[in-house]
Amino acid sequence: MHTGMEEKVSFPELPSGVMALLKLVLITGVPRTRKPQRTSGPKSFYLFFTICLFLGLVLSALEVILRKDRFPAAQGSYRPVPDIQKTGPAEVVQSMLADRTRSLVDGDTKRLEKNYDLSSDTGEWAFEREKKRVRYFQEWARLRGVRILEATSTFEVDTVSRDAEDLYWVEITEHTVYSYRYENPDAGAAGLAESPTHRFGSRTVHAIELIRMGEGWVIRMDWYIDPLGEEAYEPPRLPEEAAEKTLPGISASEVAENPIKDPGFSPFPGELVSSEKAAGGLFNRERAREYAIKHSGVRVLPEGGRYNARYRVYTYLGGDCANFASQVLSAGGVPQGGGWHYTGEGSTAWVQGESLVWHLLSSGKGQRLFRGDYQEAVKPRDGCPDGIVSLLEPGDIIAYETKGQICHVAVVVGKDPRGYVTIASHTADRLHFPWDLGWDKETVFWFIKIVY
Repeated sequence: MHTGMEEKVSFPELPSGVMALLKLVLITGVPRTRKPQRTSGPKSFYLFFTICLFLGLVLSALEVILRKDRFPAAQGSYRPVPDIQKTGPAEVVQSMLADRTRSLVDGDTKRLEKNYDLSSDTGEWAFEREKKRVRYFQEWARLRGVRILEATSTFEVDTVSRDAEDLYWVEITEHTVYSYRYENPDAGAAGLAESPTHRFGSRTVHAIELIRMGEGWVIRMDWYIDPLGEEAYEPPRLPEEAAEKTLPGISASEVAENPIKDPGFSPFPGELVSSEKAAGGLFNRERAREYAIKHSGVRVLPEGGRYNARYRVYTYLGGDCANFASQVLSAGGVPQGGGWHYTGEGSTAWVQGESLVWHLLSSGKGQRLFRGDYQEAVKPRDGCPDGIVSLLEPGDIIAYETKGQICHVAVVVGKDPRGYVTIASHTADRLHFPWDLGWDKETVFWFIKIVY
């Protein structure tokens, strides 16, 4: 993983014996006598320096011999692993990760058991995590009425290091492309017998501890940020067909008059935005969308691309999602200022998700359309037959709240063939992802319309 630390260039140090005697020369200088007129001049200094250098080399040689005798294990501890040793562990890890990706499509997790060290707590936890994410993905697809057609991963090996004879650490970047199609043909584009396929992608980095067990290798630890959700075990469900739930704090007549009113809790002070007002303004949505796709980090899709090198990456400093969303907003023409800016470093409102949301709302550059659960977001209403979520456009922001705190933000980039909103984000890197995939029934969603 990239820690932000640059590799330092080290210069060879003089032996400690030589350094000690050189210091003695610098401190004492030319030998002095009580009678300056009898000094022997430069020759005496050169002789004294030569003797010191000789003695220093002798002491250093003795020091090296003693070190080898006293600390034999330290010799060669940091030698680079030869290429032939790097190849084996890297290929093993790629095969194991490919197994877990295939399980997303067919739901079979039995093939994964052999890949984990179930005798260790971390290995057993890693295996259980994979089973839960497979179940989550399969259940999400069932609830959304889609059939998963593809999940394929390709890999880039970043580093391989050996900690012991039978233990390796492998850092590897995983690029995954997924696709689905709606089961009901009528859910696709009008007049088509079969819904078009929707493709989306992700990128994440694994840090894997690989150990030898018997004749093979197993994973004892796998650390990564999951594009399919962290601890998201039960996807949000669609609202019941017969439910006619009244929105908290808002009467049915108010909903009919203004479908954008907040069903989560009381609205912010001031006038609520109308759909007409939200669609206008100076914000260039197409430019924002193009930037979000180009710099999503999801290179497995042909339209995706790398991070923008002009900006610092905050992945390992709390997450890069707000930094990315801020870049997208800036690319779309939202002016920096008022505590939201990037000048070599991002301000708090630039790099922290909750601060970004509050900046957009307090500055008037964004308007909250909604705060609530999934069922309320997709529930049909007058003026919004596909739910309030359908009012989101490219460049708008979705914030994700768990346990009372906004923990992630994403940028709307489009819709799938059925009109389901899709997003792009960093940490983890996602592109054209369905907006709720990776989140569970406890998640509270915020929809922020950019109105600049």
